[in-house]
Amino acid sequence: MFKNARSSLSLYFIFAVLLLGIVGLTTNWVRLREGKRPLWGHIKSRSDERDKLRTNIDTDVRVLEKIVKETRAKKRTEPVKSQPEKKPKQRKPPKEKTKITVGTSLKECTVGDSLCDKQLLSLLSYAGFSNSIHIFGSPTGSEATDDTYLSQIRDIITVHKDCRKSDSGIPLLSDVVQTLYETADEDSIDTVLFTNGDIILPSHQVVQSYKMLHKTFKQFFAVGHRTTVDSAPLRKSGIPTSLSDDFWSEISDIISQQKEDRTDAEDYFMWSIDFFKKEPFPDFRIGRPAFDNWLVNKAIHSRQPVVDLTNSILALHQKHDYSHIKESKGNKYWKTADQEKNYELGKANGGWQHGLIEFSTWTVSPNDCATQTLTPNEAETECEIVWNSSWKPLKGFFVTVTEAKKANSKYLKKPHKHKNKKSTVD
Repeated sequence: MFKNARSSLSLYFIFAVLLLGIVGLTTNWVRLREGKRPLWGHIKSRSDERDKLRTNIDTDVRVLEKIVKETRAKKRTEPVKSQPEKKPKQRKPPKEKTKITVGTSLKECTVGDSLCDKQLLSLLSYAGFSNSIHIFGSPTGSEATDDTYLSQIRDIITVHKDCRKSDSGIPLLSDVVQTLYETADEDSIDTVLFTNGDIILPSHQVVQSYKMLHKTFKQFFAVGHRTTVDSAPLRKSGIPTSLSDDFWSEISDIISQQKEDRTDAEDYFMWSIDFFKKEPFPDFRIGRPAFDNWLVNKAIHSRQPVVDLTNSILALHQKHDYSHIKESKGNKYWKTADQEKNYELGKANGGWQHGLIEFSTWTVSPNDCATQTLTPNEAETECEIVWNSSWKPLKGFFVTVTEAKKANSKYLKKPHKHKNKKSTVD
């Protein structure tokens, strides 16, 4: 029985082997007809490729391990280089500039004399807050000498030596303002500042006031008192290339005993570009009586905000004589042809009866802003513009305070409320 079973299994085994052989031969025959490799050769070829790939990988790994060992050994043997200690960089606060175009008229002078030095100090103060400064008339009488004289700030200065002038050589207000408007359009300027060439304006105070004015009003005109100082001590060691903190500290010592000048002495004027609607001005002689008071009077009579910046900008008037006015008797600027012409133009164009700083409708709160802080790096509180509580109705113009507030309120960027409830403008 068992013999028969073994015989049967042997037959089955032999049959299975024959069957596999037949299948293999048939498959190879089919692959050969299709142009492919025989089955057993294909399998062997794939196996060889795997073996070769493993060999290559093992070789690459050994090479990388060798490189790593050599690099580590080299680092151990090399001496460690001591690196210098890095000092943290002290960042200085960037100087802020504004979109103010500055116009000024300088007296003709000789480079190196006191008059030229005074005017250069003023220009350096303007360069601290503006990249657009326009000088009307040649300060030294020669273009070549002008370039040398203004070399420290030549990139931001434009000299208009051919501007229109009076018979005595004084630039005319009409031409000056028109030129500032034209250049403002080219340089994306939003504010005009005209100042006499002997006025020093602390740049950080101008920047602060500029931001405050634009934050409060849509349109504005601003003016302020001046303080006369003797700048001779500041010029003993020569004119600096820029006005540093030490310069302002030195000025602080000089002005400690000084007082503000009279209210009709107005030497700088700042207004938003559309305040006067870019209308032409009369041919006032700049720097002669009445032109400044006429300008303030015109601003007040426009029924727009007029701001007294005395508490936020300490305008420094450098003391000088009037020897540059050859026509005047006693070296003064009264009783000259230019002064008489200004009076004539003023009377014909609205007068100047309200052309005093005290008639400004707005002022800067003295409690929030200190003009005596001349050093830019010292902490300052933000100034606040408030209604001028001492303002009184102007005869023949604003009848009541309420009427004046209502007219001004149209130019506020938002409702303006103050600590004093009586002076609230809604």
